Amino acid sequence: MEATGVYGEALAQAIADNGLRVSVVNPAQIASYARSLLARGKTDKQDARIIARYCEYERPAVWVAAPLEQSQLLALVRQHHHLKDSLQAEDNRLQTAQTIVQTSIVEVMKAIELQIATVEQLIKAHLDQYPEMKQNEALLRTIPGVGEKTALWLLAY
Repeated sequence: MEATGVYGEALAQAIADNGLRVSVVNPAQIASYARSLLARGKTDKQDARIIARYCEYERPAVWVAAPLEQSQLLALVRQHHHLKDSLQAEDNRLQTAQTIVQTSIVEVMKAIELQIATVEQLIKAHLDQYPEMKQNEALLRTIPGVGEKTALWLLAY
């Protein structure tokens, strides 16, 4: 199957949980393979045939789920990222909002800020629960240019 982010991860996990082998392939690889075949058109049926043919000839590695502590960290880091994006979106809205809704937007921003702080505490607690992960995070942060945010994303992936 093609990698499709969180939806693809859930599908791959469900397939693996049912005792089947699954490979998760970068969509760019499949697209390049399709071009090499001079494939035209783009329907689900054609895509399925191309993916099957790719797997038959290329034999991609079998997907293995990340350890639970890593997948949980990824979920936390993604949530933190989404909350930060939401906060920025609300701040952008506030800049041009009519006075009548500004108080509402500020209240939403406060709620998002509270959730950001909560998720940051959850990330800290998660790292405390896994000493090796915490040690690796500290080690990554010794690399010039690698801060907390980058270290967490690297650990999560």
